[in-house]
Amino acid sequence: MPDVGESINPPFPLKNQKHTEVAASIVDIQDGAGTSIMGGGTEYDPKQNAVSNGQKTIIKYQVQNQSAAVSLFIEPDPGNTPALNYYPILAKVFDTAFVDPGQYTMEWDGRCPHDGNRYIIQGAYKVHLLATCMACGIDVRDVKDIKVKKPCAHLYALPEFTGDLPDAQSRLTSLSGGTQFEIKSSTSTDGPTQLVEMHEEAAFSYWSVHGLAGLLLCTDRPVPRTGIVSEDFVLGTKINGIIVLQGQTTGGVVGGKNGMPDHALDDVFAAVLSACLTAKSPAKFSLLGLPILSGLNLPDAMYQKGADTTLGFKVAIPITPASQWARDFFDELKQGSSVGDAARVATSNITNPAVQEKLTATIYGNSGAPFLPARYGRKKD
Repeated sequence: MPDVGESINPPFPLKNQKHTEVAASIVDIQDGAGTSIMGGGTEYDPKQNAVSNGQKTIIKYQVQNQSAAVSLFIEPDPGNTPALNYYPILAKVFDTAFVDPGQYTMEWDGRCPHDGNRYIIQGAYKVHLLATCMACGIDVRDVKDIKVKKPCAHLYALPEFTGDLPDAQSRLTSLSGGTQFEIKSSTSTDGPTQLVEMHEEAAFSYWSVHGLAGLLLCTDRPVPRTGIVSEDFVLGTKINGIIVLQGQTTGGVVGGKNGMPDHALDDVFAAVLSACLTAKSPAKFSLLGLPILSGLNLPDAMYQKGADTTLGFKVAIPITPASQWARDFFDELKQGSSVGDAARVATSNITNPAVQEKLTATIYGNSGAPFLPARYGRKKD
């Protein structure tokens, strides 16, 4: 905070005179839906607040009796060890404002300027109001509590792969240091809904489904199938002459002109596509069966839309070894490894060289970033 005395002429004119001293307090802290989160009784979900509600958090405060230089800052509660270890300095400092007596509001987007302007990580925090009286220089402080919700992990699997969900869920919920995710798992949902949920809620996304080049199948039977495609032209993909996805209503499109907006996946820390051929680029045009022009594969498309790290496989992967790969991958994440290191260890644990080659992941983005503490992706725009 600057030396406010230097901004007053003469400095603090009533410093040695009897006068009514300044009073200041935080009146309320509200999320974008207008719900009070002050006191920590209602958990604050910064991503849901900003993305779904389209609103910023409001900190209301009042100053009485004298003009004051007001500063607001947020710091982890002494018991919030993950945040204390993660943030090198205060989690958020607002600019100092010079105000007359009255009630004021300060907007906050729920992000911390350190580490890529991500949404603030989970746990308890203190919101501090510091008011310096412009008349005498005395400082008045008020402190209120808020509690930030865990980031969300989305786990999806087709019915025949549902055994992968409890494995992934148990490993994520046992992460050390109090950095667990809020977990949402489901089977046989539709592609457009999955992409909306990924944009609005997810910090981490994991799919255990069927795949093709540029395509994830979210339901495999009956027709009509639904899925996610890397670009709109993939909606006409055929298997044995049968169109897998047809029509804009049955496919969620990541890239291309009909895809998600730029930066739509900025807040996704990692997306893991455990499915065949997800990292293989689909052919836009081919001649005599040979691709002439290729489109984006799905991990690349998600990375280009803002996800920090994405992962997929270039070839067809066998089901049983792939399930073991996933278990080893999540076990490594549980130890705090990065996505890249966890993938490499999971692959190295496979003893069959041919299968090991198939389960060598293709990774886009910052594969070396530690997985802990659980957090959202960094803001890129």
